[in-house]
Amino acid sequence: MGVRVRRSAVVVGAGLGGLATAIRLRHAGWDVTVLEKNNCVGGRCNVLREDGFTFDT
Repeated sequence: MGVRVRRSAVVVGAGLGGLATAIRLRHAGWDVTVLEKNNCVGGRCNVLREDGFTFDT
C-alpha cells in the first residue's frame, strides 16, 4: 500500500501568468493558493475610463 502525497503550491500574483499557472497546477492535482495584493485579479490587464472613453490596458 503506497502513501499518497498531497502536493500544494502558492502562486504569488493573480495576473494572466499566475492564473494560468494555478489552473495548470490544479488540473495536475495540486492544491493551489493564489495570493494577490490588489482587490481584483488580472495584473496589468485593466480598463481605464476617462472623459467618457474606455481603454483596455
